[in-house]
Amino acid sequence: MTSTWMARGKGTPLQVLLLLLALLIVPRGGDGAAVFSGYTFKGQGEAEAFEEALLRQACFNVTSSSSGAGRGKGDCVSRIDTARGGPSSGPVPVLRAALRDTLGEAVSAVGAVAGLASLSNHAREEMAVRDCIELLGYSVDELGWSLDAMAESLDGVEPEMETQHGAASGSVRSGARAEDDLHAWLSAALGNQDTCTEGFRGTDGRLLRRVEASVAQLTQLVSNLLAMHKRLRSIMPLRQHGKNDTAASGAGSELPPWVMDVAGGVEGELARARGRTGRKKAMRVDVVVARDGSGRYRSVGEAVARAPNHSRRKYVIYVKRGVYYENVDVKKKKSNIVLVGEGMGETVITGSRSFSSGWTTFRSATVGK
Repeated sequence: MTSTWMARGKGTPLQVLLLLLALLIVPRGGDGAAVFSGYTFKGQGEAEAFEEALLRQACFNVTSSSSGAGRGKGDCVSRIDTARGGPSSGPVPVLRAALRDTLGEAVSAVGAVAGLASLSNHAREEMAVRDCIELLGYSVDELGWSLDAMAESLDGVEPEMETQHGAASGSVRSGARAEDDLHAWLSAALGNQDTCTEGFRGTDGRLLRRVEASVAQLTQLVSNLLAMHKRLRSIMPLRQHGKNDTAASGAGSELPPWVMDVAGGVEGELARARGRTGRKKAMRVDVVVARDGSGRYRSVGEAVARAPNHSRRKYVIYVKRGVYYENVDVKKKKSNIVLVGEGMGETVITGSRSFSSGWTTFRSATVGK
């Protein structure tokens, strides 16, 4: 596609210009149809109207005064219009420009909420502010991963091109899966702000109002991105979506490959490790947790804390039977961790955190981030 070819620096300036012209306006059967990065419209007017509708959607209910880190000054429309490359650049550059603008707003929101930490008066507020900073950090990551998913699903990036956030992309996904990832990460980024403000339940609301003001713009921008993405999907070529349609693809296809791997591969290897088959091959286990001291660690939390950061492969923690009274905090940097127990009712992790005992909802999870 256009962006990939140009990014690699192939061709003379004249060739690049001719290629752009060919992609922008392509007659089809004499009907004057316009083609923008794979999206076909009845004519130039319809294509430009669709772009303008996307641009208006990007800035729906957005104030003109916000200017976050890494973003230009001026109102939302002019910022995104400049970033997309001007009129007739195609619909995808509008979404990409809006996504980058939102990423800048997310970075600004992290700083704004961090600046409120000193205003907290009691432990619940302090915990809620820390939660918000962590959750907004997740939003920054998820918006970055969304940019990568855009490159793979909407632009058709060649497999060998590197992405901006390698931790999320390891191998090149199909266009359909990357398309689903884009929607999932945008949805997650939207939900983080709700979880953030939920943590202030039970406080006097003074600090909550300031936090809400700090994240309101980000929430609106992400909501707009989801609406834009829905519009794009409504005109997306059939070859780019529909491959993950479980109704048409047969039994078992509703599970992504990594789930099949865990459900089939790991469970089978686990059975062999316990001697339930005659095979000698055992699963790879990195560490064993056992309350009786027969493993390397006595608690799951300690095993997770000692696991490598940003692991590129599955790091398997085998937890022997027993009841583990603890809350396991899996930090963002602890990627690709797999917890394997000895079966339902055999290996149990149980915690006692709750809102009534002073914890925020975000921190009350027995196992989680």
